[in-house]
Amino acid sequence: LTGESWTQRIKPTLPRSVGNNSRVVVRIPSEATRIHGISNKDVENSPHFDIAIRAFLYWIKRYNADYVILFAHNLAFDYSVIT
Repeated sequence: LTGESWTQRIKPTLPRSVGNNSRVVVRIPSEATRIHGISNKDVENSPHFDIAIRAFLYWIKRYNADYVILFAHNLAFDYSVIT
């Protein structure tokens, strides 16, 4: 194990609709901020998902390994969001 970690906050946006290439930024509700502590200010300079996922895949591919073991918190939820 390398002991490395990759962390990236994502600017929340609605999925792009067909024929519409613009992003609609979603505000984080104050109720959600009270639960997880992440505010709109915390993500204002964060990348959108499509940029962040490319950076993440690049980070993994640099190992040039047959497989990579990933550990994640609440993976089932995270996976449901990105698929």
